[in-house]
Amino acid sequence: SINWIVDRVKPRRNGIGIYALYPSNWDFDESGPRYRYTHDLYDSIQPPEQAYYLISLLRQNTDALNGLRLSTKALRGQLRLGHRFTVLEGHGSLKDILVAYWSLSKWIRWYRGWKSLAQSKRLDFLSISIAELLTPVKFGILREIPKNIYTELCARNFSATYFPRYLYIPLYELLEGRAVICGANSENTSIIGIQHGVMFNLQRYRVITSLARICEKGFASMVPDVIAIEGEHVKQMYSSYDCIFDKVAVVGAPRIYWNQKREDATKPAAPGSHNSIIIFGDRYAATRLNELAINLSREFAVIFRCHPEAQELERIEGFIKSPDHQLIIETRTLSVPDLIDLYKPTASICCVSGVSVELAMLGVPVILIKSNLYPVIHPLATGENGIPLLSSLGEITGEIRSLIESPSYKKKRINDGQGLSQRIIEYAGSTATRQLVRLTDVT
Repeated sequence: SINWIVDRVKPRRNGIGIYALYPSNWDFDESGPRYRYTHDLYDSIQPPEQAYYLISLLRQNTDALNGLRLSTKALRGQLRLGHRFTVLEGHGSLKDILVAYWSLSKWIRWYRGWKSLAQSKRLDFLSISIAELLTPVKFGILREIPKNIYTELCARNFSATYFPRYLYIPLYELLEGRAVICGANSENTSIIGIQHGVMFNLQRYRVITSLARICEKGFASMVPDVIAIEGEHVKQMYSSYDCIFDKVAVVGAPRIYWNQKREDATKPAAPGSHNSIIIFGDRYAATRLNELAINLSREFAVIFRCHPEAQELERIEGFIKSPDHQLIIETRTLSVPDLIDLYKPTASICCVSGVSVELAMLGVPVILIKSNLYPVIHPLATGENGIPLLSSLGEITGEIRSLIESPSYKKKRINDGQGLSQRIIEYAGSTATRQLVRLTDVT
C-alpha cells in the first residue's frame, strides 16, 4: 500500500483536508512548498495539527493516469515536504481497479446513450457543431469514466478511514473533483469547493449550469456544500440558479499571491529579455500558441512558459538555437510573480485563462488570444477600458509595437488591467485564505 510507505506523516482523524494534485501546480520557494490553488491555507488552519493534504499522485487532469516512474518521483518529492498527507490512490485496491475498468453492461449502456444523443441533434452549440470536439469523450468509457469511478471508490475509502470534518477541493467542477466530492461526501463532512480560474461566458455553461443540472437531477452528492468564489462578478453568474446559489460564498482568489517585498523586482532583467514578450502555453490551444511564439520571435525576444502538461514541444524547441529567432523556453516551476520579476516583460500573451487576471494585477499588459470559434465575453476584455482580445498575427504584432514605442499607452494598459482585475477579485493571497478558513467556522 502507498499509505503504508508514508505512515509517519499520516493525518489525524476528524481533521481538515485539502485535495491537491502532485507534482503539478506547486510553487517552491524559500518559505516552503505551496499548492498554488490554496496558497497558505495549510498553514492557516487552526489548530495546525488538524490540517493535511489529500494528495493524488496519479491524477493530472488528463485522459490517462500518470506512469509509475513519474508517480514514484512525485511520492518521493512529497515525502520531503514534511506536510501531513495521505495519498488518495493508496485507499484503493486491485479489486477496485478491476471493478472500475471492466464492465461490459456499462459499456453497452454508454454507447447506446451516445447513439441517442447523436440522433437528437443536440451536438450543436451556438450553431457550431461540437461532435468532433466530443469524440475523445465518447471513448472516455475506456479511460476517463473508469478512472473517475476508481477515484470515487478511493475517496469513499479515505473518508471512512479519516472521517474529515471539512475537505477543501479546488477542482470541484472537473470530473475528478466531482468524483472526490461524491466519494467523500457524508453527513459528517462539509465539502468546500474553491474556484481555481477565471470565469467567462462559456465557463458559465461548463461549470455553473452543469452543477445546477446535476443538483436538480438528484446528484447533489457531487456538488460541494459551499462554493467559494473569487468575486461579485462570478456571484452574479450563480444568481440565476436557485438550487445552488445559497451555497455560494465570496472569498477571493488564494491562487493569486506574491511576496510583498518582491526583492527581484528591482533587479535587471535576465540576459536576452529586453522588451521581451512572455507567452503562456495552454493545454487546449498548444499548437496555435507554439506557432505564435515561433513567428513573434523573429522580431521580439519571446519567453515561452510551458503549460504543466505541455506536449509536442519538438517543433518549437528546434528554433531555440536559430540565429533568426530570439526564443527562450521556460520549463522551470517558477511562480508567475517570480517569472515576471526575472524577465521584466513588455507584455504577456495568453488564452482566456486564470493567469490573465494574475498578470493584470501584477501590472503586466495582457494580450488575450481566442482559442476557439465561440464568442468570448471575458471580464477583462469588456467595457471601454477592456484589454485586447486579438486573433491575427498582424493585430498582435501591432499591439506589441505600440506597447514598446509608446510609454503612455503602456501605462494606460497597465492601469486599465489592474483596475479591471480588482473588480473581478474580491481578495487575493493570504487575505483570501483567511476567508476560506472562516468558512469552517460558519459551515
